[in-house]
Amino acid sequence: MNIEKLPSGSYRITQMYKGKRYRKTLSYKPTPKEAVKIMADLFDDLPEVGDGYSVGHYLEKYLDDCRHRVKELSPTTIKNYGSIERNLSERFLNMRFFDVTEKDIRQELTEYGRTRSNKSVKNAKGLLTSVFASYRPQFKFTYNLPTEESKAEYEPTTDDIKRILDYAEGSKYEIALRLSVLGLRRSEILALNPSDLSDMDILSIDKAKVVNESNSYVIKDTKTQASTRRIKIPHDLAELIRQQGYIYNGHPQMINKYLHSVQDALGIPRFRSHILRHFTAAYLHKNGFTTEQILSYGGWATDNVMKRVYRYNLDPEESQAEIAHTFENLHG
Repeated sequence: MNIEKLPSGSYRITQMYKGKRYRKTLSYKPTPKEAVKIMADLFDDLPEVGDGYSVGHYLEKYLDDCRHRVKELSPTTIKNYGSIERNLSERFLNMRFFDVTEKDIRQELTEYGRTRSNKSVKNAKGLLTSVFASYRPQFKFTYNLPTEESKAEYEPTTDDIKRILDYAEGSKYEIALRLSVLGLRRSEILALNPSDLSDMDILSIDKAKVVNESNSYVIKDTKTQASTRRIKIPHDLAELIRQQGYIYNGHPQMINKYLHSVQDALGIPRFRSHILRHFTAAYLHKNGFTTEQILSYGGWATDNVMKRVYRYNLDPEESQAEIAHTFENLHG
């Protein structure tokens, strides 16, 4: 055991235990007797140190804990964790958990990413980070995602949206698409029913329908606290909901499939229904609404994502013409 004073004025106890070095930093210099007790308490708190259990064992243990925290974690998140577990290699899952090195994890994530996107690898890295932080907190690892070319999804213009909504009028998807244009997430639309609509055309958004590990759709709270909101919708849309008697009763995946069929029919590049949330922010920004108003209406917690991802340059040809006209004023 070694006790050393750090440049910050704190003291650090260092001790080897079962072939591994452990450290504990204190704001004061402990006596040798205190140091022995502090490190003994630390070792007692280490879960199953040095046991022979595999990575798969601890991963499943972590997932079981997640399943008991359904109020904190989305069922979809837990489902995705299970998918990551199933796609990790048997070699890695069978390794002794306390023998895993940083090199082992880097190799596994590199292999995992050969046929998957950076986002998928990032999610796998996040899961492994949480597992090791929970059961082997002294072990740290780093892994830098490879550079990936951005695959930008088409972002619709105002004219695109008008044509799509006109085409969908009278279909079973009209209400879902119009609500998407108002900034609602698909999960929020799926959870709505007419009782969430007031006589004053106020729509209460306080729940979401998501898929769980069993591939069944369940109702949960909204994505974030900011997502729970009340918005006023156009009166004709409110009347359409009342007349129809429901919001949407088809399979969730069919919304995107129908949207793609409309895009193909109209000659508009394909994009997912979630991109309509991008349009919401861009459209409101173009029409002069403040960031705070847009955040509140769309249910964004902060403006970081809303500004970086959602608020794109709507109607670029129109804006280019306006810019050109502005510069014309400099001459003559």
